[in-house]
Amino acid sequence: MTKDITISNTLYWGAISFMSVIFIATIVLNAYFFVLDNQLTQQVNLLKVENDKARLVLEYTDGNKRVFEGDVPVSRLSLYDVLILSSEAGNFDIQFKKTDDGKIQLLGIDKFENNDGHYWEAKIPKWNWQKSLNTPETDLQKILISGGTTIFLVYK
Repeated sequence: MTKDITISNTLYWGAISFMSVIFIATIVLNAYFFVLDNQLTQQVNLLKVENDKARLVLEYTDGNKRVFEGDVPVSRLSLYDVLILSSEAGNFDIQFKKTDDGKIQLLGIDKFENNDGHYWEAKIPKWNWQKSLNTPETDLQKILISGGTTIFLVYK
């Protein structure tokens, strides 16, 4: 009988010790995962802040460049909106035309107009994308700009 009690006590204390180790390990891992989660959340928030800004670069044929940077909502902005906001901030003239089918087209920026000889071209190197802005199918409201994007308007 004494042998059975000794085995029972040994098993009992062994099980208690094992459960205690599991409990302590759970607390330590929980604290570790909590810290890790906070670090990841901070990194995501920093990336979000960086990506909420977009940049517009106007490159003229005379070598001048003008750069505008601003916040972009999660829903994105159209190139038309970006140009309107930049023209207000940068004090430059911009001309648009609304076609019969509702498209908004760029006529010119300052004295640099879209015509047969010269035109504005939009480039987004991040996406390896470019488009001439003097074609009839171009609609500035359909070109969407998201945060973290740099769009170049180059006069050619």
